[in-house]
Amino acid sequence: MQPLTIGNIITVGLQLYRSHLKLYLKLSLIAHLWLLIPIYGWAKFFATSALISRLAFSNLIPERESFNAAKTQTYRKLWSFLIVGILVILIPLLFSFIGVILFSIIFGLIYGIVHVVSGLSLPAPPNSNNPFADPVSAAIFLPLGVLIYLSPLWFYSRLFITDLTLGIDTNNNPFKGIKQSWKLTKGYRIRLVAIILISFSITFPVLLIIWQGLSRILSLLSYNFLRLYVAEQSIRLTLILIILSLLTGIVIMPFWQAIKAVTYYDLRCRRESLDLKIRDQL
Repeated sequence: MQPLTIGNIITVGLQLYRSHLKLYLKLSLIAHLWLLIPIYGWAKFFATSALISRLAFSNLIPERESFNAAKTQTYRKLWSFLIVGILVILIPLLFSFIGVILFSIIFGLIYGIVHVVSGLSLPAPPNSNNPFADPVSAAIFLPLGVLIYLSPLWFYSRLFITDLTLGIDTNNNPFKGIKQSWKLTKGYRIRLVAIILISFSITFPVLLIIWQGLSRILSLLSYNFLRLYVAEQSIRLTLILIILSLLTGIVIMPFWQAIKAVTYYDLRCRRESLDLKIRDQL
Protein backbone atom coordinates (compact mmCIF):
# COMPACT_ATOMS: atom_id res chain seq x y z
CA MET A 1 0.00 0.00 0.00
CA GLN A 2 1.47 3.34 -1.04
CA PRO A 3 1.41 6.24 1.45
CA LEU A 4 -1.44 8.65 0.89
CA THR A 5 -1.16 12.14 -0.52
CA ILE A 6 -2.60 15.08 1.39
CA GLY A 7 -5.54 15.14 -1.02
CA ASN A 8 -6.14 11.42 -0.48
CA ILE A 9 -6.16 11.89 3.28
CA ILE A 10 -8.81 14.61 3.07
CA THR A 11 -10.87 12.58 0.56
CA VAL A 12 -10.80 9.39 2.62
CA GLY A 13 -11.62 11.37 5.75
CA LEU A 14 -14.69 12.83 4.03
CA GLN A 15 -15.72 9.38 2.81
CA LEU A 16 -15.49 7.98 6.33
CA TYR A 17 -17.49 10.92 7.67
CA ARG A 18 -20.27 10.48 5.09
CA SER A 19 -20.36 6.68 5.29
CA HIS A 20 -20.80 6.60 9.07
CA LEU A 21 -22.50 9.95 9.54
CA LYS A 22 -25.35 8.69 11.72
CA LEU A 23 -23.11 6.84 14.18
CA TYR A 24 -20.48 9.59 14.33
CA LEU A 25 -23.06 12.33 14.89
CA LYS A 26 -24.68 10.28 17.64
CA LEU A 27 -21.34 9.83 19.41
CA SER A 28 -20.48 13.48 18.87
CA LEU A 29 -23.80 14.54 20.39
CA ILE A 30 -23.14 12.36 23.44
CA ALA A 31 -19.59 13.71 23.75
CA HIS A 32 -20.70 17.36 23.63
CA LEU A 33 -23.47 16.78 26.15
CA TRP A 34 -20.86 15.37 28.52
CA LEU A 35 -19.05 18.73 28.33
CA LEU A 36 -21.78 20.20 30.49
CA ILE A 37 -20.55 18.11 33.45
CA PRO A 38 -17.18 19.25 34.87
CA ILE A 39 -14.15 16.93 35.11
CA TYR A 40 -15.79 13.52 34.61
CA GLY A 41 -17.87 14.83 31.71
CA TRP A 42 -14.77 16.35 30.12
CA ALA A 43 -13.01 12.99 30.38
CA LYS A 44 -15.97 11.35 28.68
CA PHE A 45 -15.84 13.98 25.94
CA PHE A 46 -12.19 13.29 25.12
CA ALA A 47 -12.69 9.52 25.34
CA THR A 48 -15.75 9.58 23.07
CA SER A 49 -13.87 11.75 20.58
CA ALA A 50 -11.08 9.17 20.59
CA LEU A 51 -13.65 6.42 20.12
CA ILE A 52 -14.75 8.04 16.85
CA SER A 53 -11.13 8.10 15.68
CA ARG A 54 -10.62 4.46 16.68
CA LEU A 55 -13.75 3.37 14.82
CA ALA A 56 -12.66 5.36 11.76
CA PHE A 57 -9.21 3.75 11.82
CA SER A 58 -10.82 0.33 12.19
CA ASN A 59 -12.65 0.95 8.92
CA LEU A 60 -9.35 1.50 7.12
CA ILE A 61 -7.82 -1.88 7.90
CA PRO A 62 -8.91 -5.46 7.11
CA GLU A 63 -9.36 -6.52 10.75
CA ARG A 64 -12.40 -4.40 11.52
CA GLU A 65 -13.06 -3.91 15.24
CA SER A 66 -16.57 -4.17 16.61
CA PHE A 67 -18.20 -1.13 18.19
CA ASN A 68 -18.47 -2.74 21.62
CA ALA A 69 -14.83 -3.83 21.62
CA ALA A 70 -13.64 -0.37 20.57
CA LYS A 71 -15.84 1.29 23.18
CA THR A 72 -14.60 -1.00 25.96
CA GLN A 73 -10.94 -0.52 25.09
CA THR A 74 -11.32 3.25 24.76
CA TYR A 75 -13.27 3.89 27.97
CA ARG A 76 -10.74 1.85 29.94
CA LYS A 77 -8.43 4.85 29.49
CA LEU A 78 -11.01 7.47 30.40
CA TRP A 79 -8.77 9.54 32.66
CA SER A 80 -5.77 9.11 30.38
CA PHE A 81 -7.70 10.81 27.59
CA LEU A 82 -8.55 13.68 29.91
CA ILE A 83 -4.86 14.14 30.79
CA VAL A 84 -3.84 13.96 27.14
CA GLY A 85 -6.58 16.38 26.13
CA ILE A 86 -5.35 18.93 28.64
CA LEU A 87 -1.69 18.43 27.70
CA VAL A 88 -2.43 18.74 23.98
CA ILE A 89 -3.92 22.17 24.72
CA LEU A 90 -1.23 23.33 27.14
CA ILE A 91 1.94 22.07 25.41
CA PRO A 92 1.51 24.04 22.14
CA LEU A 93 0.56 27.18 24.08
CA LEU A 94 3.56 26.80 26.39
CA PHE A 95 6.02 26.17 23.55
CA SER A 96 4.55 29.07 21.59
CA PHE A 97 4.86 31.38 24.59
CA ILE A 98 8.50 30.37 25.09
CA GLY A 99 9.15 30.78 21.36
CA VAL A 100 7.64 34.27 21.29
CA ILE A 101 9.67 35.30 24.35
CA LEU A 102 12.91 34.01 22.79
CA PHE A 103 12.09 35.63 19.46
CA SER A 104 11.35 38.94 21.19
CA ILE A 105 14.65 38.79 23.08
CA ILE A 106 16.64 38.00 19.93
CA PHE A 107 14.74 40.64 17.96
CA GLY A 108 15.40 43.19 20.72
CA LEU A 109 19.13 42.37 20.79
CA ILE A 110 19.40 42.68 17.01
CA TYR A 111 17.49 45.96 17.11
CA GLY A 112 19.78 47.29 19.86
CA ILE A 113 22.94 46.29 18.01
CA VAL A 114 21.73 47.81 14.73
CA HIS A 115 20.68 50.98 16.50
CA VAL A 116 23.99 51.38 18.37
CA VAL A 117 26.29 50.44 15.50
CA SER A 118 24.59 52.19 12.59
CA GLY A 119 22.27 54.64 14.30
CA LEU A 120 19.30 53.29 12.35
CA SER A 121 15.92 52.97 14.01
CA LEU A 122 13.17 50.55 13.10
CA PRO A 123 9.68 52.00 12.60
CA ALA A 124 7.16 51.95 15.42
CA PRO A 125 4.45 49.28 15.41
CA PRO A 126 1.67 49.97 12.91
CA ASN A 127 -1.28 52.05 14.00
CA SER A 128 -3.95 49.77 15.46
CA ASN A 129 -6.65 51.56 13.46
CA ASN A 130 -4.81 51.12 10.16
CA PRO A 131 -1.91 48.62 10.31
CA PHE A 132 -1.25 49.08 6.57
CA ALA A 133 -0.70 52.83 6.77
CA ASP A 134 3.08 52.42 6.93
CA PRO A 135 4.25 49.72 4.45
CA VAL A 136 7.67 49.32 6.09
CA SER A 137 6.17 48.98 9.55
CA ALA A 138 3.51 46.56 8.32
CA ALA A 139 6.13 44.45 6.52
CA ILE A 140 7.99 44.00 9.80
CA PHE A 141 5.25 43.62 12.39
CA LEU A 142 2.46 41.85 10.51
CA PRO A 143 4.55 38.71 9.82
CA LEU A 144 5.43 38.76 13.50
CA GLY A 145 1.73 38.81 14.36
CA VAL A 146 1.05 35.91 11.97
CA LEU A 147 3.93 34.00 13.58
CA ILE A 148 2.48 34.51 17.05
CA TYR A 149 -0.99 33.33 16.02
CA LEU A 150 0.19 30.31 13.99
CA SER A 151 2.95 29.12 16.31
CA PRO A 152 0.55 26.99 18.43
CA LEU A 153 -0.47 25.15 15.25
CA TRP A 154 3.21 24.48 14.47
CA PHE A 155 3.60 22.62 17.78
CA TYR A 156 0.09 21.14 17.84
CA SER A 157 0.76 19.36 14.55
CA ARG A 158 3.16 17.00 16.36
CA LEU A 159 0.35 16.08 18.78
CA PHE A 160 -2.40 15.84 16.18
CA ILE A 161 -2.76 12.03 16.40
CA THR A 162 -2.50 11.52 20.17
CA ASP A 163 -6.10 10.19 20.21
CA LEU A 164 -4.86 7.25 18.17
CA THR A 165 -1.43 6.71 19.70
CA LEU A 166 -3.02 6.52 23.15
CA GLY A 167 -6.14 4.65 22.12
CA ILE A 168 -4.77 1.99 19.74
CA ASP A 169 -1.83 0.76 21.83
CA THR A 170 -3.22 -0.89 24.95
CA ASN A 171 0.04 -0.42 26.85
CA ASN A 172 0.29 3.33 26.32
CA ASN A 173 -0.23 5.87 29.09
CA PRO A 174 -0.75 9.60 28.43
CA PHE A 175 2.95 10.40 28.28
CA LYS A 176 3.81 7.38 26.13
CA GLY A 177 0.97 8.34 23.81
CA ILE A 178 2.37 11.85 23.41
CA LYS A 179 5.89 10.46 22.92
CA GLN A 180 4.69 8.06 20.22
CA SER A 181 2.79 10.83 18.46
CA TRP A 182 5.93 12.98 18.53
CA LYS A 183 7.93 10.07 17.11
CA LEU A 184 5.49 9.19 14.33
CA THR A 185 5.13 12.81 13.18
CA LYS A 186 8.86 13.55 13.11
CA GLY A 187 9.84 14.99 9.74
CA TYR A 188 6.21 15.50 8.67
CA ARG A 189 5.40 18.74 10.48
CA ILE A 190 4.79 20.83 7.35
CA ARG A 191 2.68 18.04 5.85
CA LEU A 192 0.57 17.87 9.01
CA VAL A 193 0.15 21.64 9.13
CA ALA A 194 -1.02 21.50 5.51
CA ILE A 195 -3.54 18.76 6.35
CA ILE A 196 -4.90 20.78 9.28
CA LEU A 197 -5.14 24.01 7.27
CA ILE A 198 -6.84 22.34 4.29
CA SER A 199 -9.28 20.55 6.60
CA PHE A 200 -10.01 23.86 8.29
CA SER A 201 -10.61 25.52 4.92
CA ILE A 202 -13.22 22.81 4.21
CA THR A 203 -14.98 23.05 7.56
CA PHE A 204 -14.90 26.84 7.89
CA PRO A 205 -17.54 27.58 5.18
CA VAL A 206 -19.71 24.81 6.66
CA LEU A 207 -19.32 26.41 10.08
CA LEU A 208 -20.37 29.79 8.68
CA ILE A 209 -23.47 28.35 7.02
CA ILE A 210 -24.51 26.40 10.12
CA TRP A 211 -23.74 29.35 12.37
CA GLN A 212 -25.76 31.79 10.27
CA GLY A 213 -28.74 29.48 9.92
CA LEU A 214 -28.87 28.41 13.54
CA SER A 215 -28.20 31.92 14.85
CA ARG A 216 -31.29 33.23 13.05
CA ILE A 217 -33.44 30.40 14.39
CA LEU A 218 -32.11 30.84 17.92
CA SER A 219 -32.53 34.61 17.72
CA LEU A 220 -36.22 34.13 16.90
CA LEU A 221 -36.56 31.66 19.76
CA SER A 222 -34.77 34.07 22.07
CA TYR A 223 -37.13 36.90 21.16
CA ASN A 224 -40.32 34.83 21.31
CA PHE A 225 -39.50 32.35 24.07
CA LEU A 226 -36.31 32.90 26.09
CA ARG A 227 -37.13 36.51 26.90
CA LEU A 228 -40.15 35.28 28.81
CA TYR A 229 -37.87 33.40 31.21
CA VAL A 230 -34.54 35.25 30.97
CA ALA A 231 -34.81 39.00 31.28
CA GLU A 232 -31.16 39.90 30.78
CA GLN A 233 -30.23 40.15 27.11
CA SER A 234 -26.56 39.41 27.84
CA ILE A 235 -27.52 36.09 29.45
CA ARG A 236 -29.71 35.20 26.48
CA LEU A 237 -26.84 35.96 24.09
CA THR A 238 -24.49 33.82 26.16
CA LEU A 239 -26.94 30.91 26.05
CA ILE A 240 -27.30 31.30 22.29
CA LEU A 241 -23.52 31.27 21.83
CA ILE A 242 -23.19 28.13 23.96
CA ILE A 243 -25.92 26.36 22.00
CA LEU A 244 -24.40 27.41 18.67
CA SER A 245 -20.96 26.22 19.74
CA LEU A 246 -22.34 22.85 20.84
CA LEU A 247 -24.35 22.31 17.66
CA THR A 248 -21.52 23.25 15.31
CA GLY A 249 -19.10 21.14 17.35
CA ILE A 250 -21.41 18.14 17.05
CA VAL A 251 -21.36 18.41 13.25
CA ILE A 252 -17.68 19.24 12.72
CA MET A 253 -15.89 17.16 15.37
CA PRO A 254 -16.43 13.72 13.72
CA PHE A 255 -14.85 15.00 10.50
CA TRP A 256 -11.71 16.04 12.37
CA GLN A 257 -11.56 12.69 14.17
CA ALA A 258 -11.82 10.90 10.82
CA ILE A 259 -8.97 13.04 9.43
CA LYS A 260 -6.86 12.13 12.48
CA ALA A 261 -7.55 8.43 11.87
CA VAL A 262 -6.52 8.60 8.21
CA THR A 263 -3.44 10.66 9.10
CA TYR A 264 -2.45 8.09 11.73
CA TYR A 265 -2.94 5.31 9.20
CA ASP A 266 -0.76 7.13 6.67
CA LEU A 267 2.02 7.85 9.17
CA ARG A 268 2.13 4.24 10.32
CA CYS A 269 2.41 3.13 6.71
CA ARG A 270 5.29 5.54 6.19
CA ARG A 271 7.09 4.84 9.46
CA GLU A 272 6.52 1.15 9.94
CA SER A 273 5.76 0.01 6.37
CA LEU A 274 2.69 -1.78 7.64
CA ASP A 275 0.84 -4.00 5.21
CA LEU A 276 -2.40 -2.08 5.60
CA LYS A 277 -5.02 -1.82 2.92
CA ILE A 278 -7.92 0.57 2.88
CA ARG A 279 -11.20 -1.31 2.87
CA ASP A 280 -13.01 -1.19 -0.46
CA GLN A 281 -16.21 -0.01 1.20
CA LEU A 282 -15.90 2.56 3.93
